[in-house]
Amino acid sequence: MHNGLFIIFCSSLFLILHTYLFYPIGMLLLFSKAKNNPRKFSEDEELPNVAILIAAYNEEKVIEKKILSVFNTTY
Repeated sequence: MHNGLFIIFCSSLFLILHTYLFYPIGMLLLFSKAKNNPRKFSEDEELPNVAILIAAYNEEKVIEKKILSVFNTTY
């Protein structure tokens, strides 16, 4: 009985430590070099096409405004 409770306690403690300590430290170690990524896009460079999906239900009154808003955006 006590061994089962101890295993549950240790598992719970490990999962809490993994969430708040081990996982963030692992991400810092794995991706610390990603900050030095020199690639940037210029305005002259052609960006890839994007598809936009709009879920609309009973939106007859505002759908035209939404579609025009999407067409007028840039990324």
